[in-house]
Amino acid sequence: MGFNLSFNKTNEDYTTQDIENFMEMLTRLDKQVVIFIDEFNHKENTREFIQLLQNLKRHRLNFNLVADGLPQMIYEIEHEQPLTFLKRARHIQTTMLDVNQIENEYQKHLNFSPILSHQMAQLTGGYSFAFQLLGCKLWNATNISRQKPNQKTFEVIKQLYIEDLFTQSYDIIFDNLSTNDRKYLRGIANGMSTTEIASLMNYDKSAKQQQNYVNQYRRRMIQQDLITPAGNGRVRFKLPLFKEYLNDTQNPDSVRYDPLL
Repeated sequence: MGFNLSFNKTNEDYTTQDIENFMEMLTRLDKQVVIFIDEFNHKENTREFIQLLQNLKRHRLNFNLVADGLPQMIYEIEHEQPLTFLKRARHIQTTMLDVNQIENEYQKHLNFSPILSHQMAQLTGGYSFAFQLLGCKLWNATNISRQKPNQKTFEVIKQLYIEDLFTQSYDIIFDNLSTNDRKYLRGIANGMSTTEIASLMNYDKSAKQQQNYVNQYRRRMIQQDLITPAGNGRVRFKLPLFKEYLNDTQNPDSVRYDPLL
């Protein structure tokens, strides 16, 4: 059964009490509210918003929150002391997309060939942003040329895709990492040992202390979804081409060159 609601205020006029009253009414009607947030990050009103959610939860009002954002941003919001309500709340963290499913989607909805769809899916590595970015770029290119996508088109688009992936996603992620976070990731990318990574961080202690120190950054990067355990104490990067991105930050000829590392 549907129902109608009318509002007489602009968005700026609503107070937190107005929202709570509105949510109470919906709860009495046995309605579930889903709140969507795109690019969740530290804005001026983030703390106020989390406090509002905490009040809604305290009053047992019906709502669910779906938030999208960079892993670093989500991690910082969850772990900021006044905002730990989010970390304590029951939540489901989405995983990487299935590469085989991505391949099927490219074939089904964009009419790409099986070979091309396979190459594209592998290039996304299951990263949702990469899935959208690459599909959109190749779709636009074929619409402009009015020709079926082919290997030559893919190779051209691939370079544009990588540059936009680095600029629109990885640059932002990298900029929000601490210096030692970056050094740890660089060490992993270069296959360094724990001792070598600790030395890179200028941490000159005993082997045990070095291991404990480096493991702090290992845990941080796992929590931020940048790496994942790969067995026998090893890790691998979760994001596609992220190792190549880190190598780019070490290339003196690149605009991303970071001499401090």
